[in-house]
Amino acid sequence: ERKQAENALVDSEEKFRTLVDWTYDWETWLDPQSNIVYCSPSCERITGFRPEDFITDSNLLIRIIHPDDRQNYVDHQQTVHNELIGPLSMEYRVIACDGSEHWIEHICRPLFGKDNYYLGRRVSNRDITERKRAEEAIREREQKENMLTKTIHTMQIDIARDLHDTVGQNI
Repeated sequence: ERKQAENALVDSEEKFRTLVDWTYDWETWLDPQSNIVYCSPSCERITGFRPEDFITDSNLLIRIIHPDDRQNYVDHQQTVHNELIGPLSMEYRVIACDGSEHWIEHICRPLFGKDNYYLGRRVSNRDITERKRAEEAIREREQKENMLTKTIHTMQIDIARDLHDTVGQNI
């Protein structure tokens, strides 16, 4: 019976580890003191840094956040361990170790264990770089279309004025 229980525990741990290690998003568990309890391997796909890098260096994330977004993230950190605050979300950029810029959609929420005991914060970071690029391309296209529409309108007014002046002179 003991051996079966041990095997069941090993199987259960393997299922759990497989589930969390193979998530596509970068998942993190912060304890109430903001120490990283768990960091999924997906962080390496996004940032080039390994989970161990984030676990051993508590300031690594702050350092790789784009300077223009850093203060918003620091402000966010001030409220992150308020147990009464539900899910929070924000977007920011990180600079990967190869120098590439990635947009992150960050969602975090309180994590509770048995007897509603506060265990910290669960963080899901999703790479939304492609979506941001598509949004920027749409914005640029809309700006070009607006400029073209204004140019065409101006040309129509100029042509109408020239035509009016020419017809008026001929009459």
